[in-house]
Amino acid sequence: MNTVLTQDALRFNRLIEKIQQTLTKLKKAINGLEIMDGAMDILGGELLNGVVPTSWLANNISYPTMKPLGFYWRDLIKRLLAIKDWI
Repeated sequence: MNTVLTQDALRFNRLIEKIQQTLTKLKKAINGLEIMDGAMDILGGELLNGVVPTSWLANNISYPTMKPLGFYWRDLIKRLLAIKDWI
């Protein structure tokens, strides 16, 4: 059981790092501190439309989902709390 917990924790840590990295970069681009490239433009559009960003779903960083962003976020929080309780 410890192996499964470790694998899940590592996977969610990678996801959280990716979310933090992309949102920080987007914030800097919006504030004019970084160039707003195509990827950041797509990310901003997806967030505005309430869609889970494809950059989070790509390369198996996140678990697959068809949920809109709000429900995905709530589900992610529940999963993280379950892992925390498990630890």
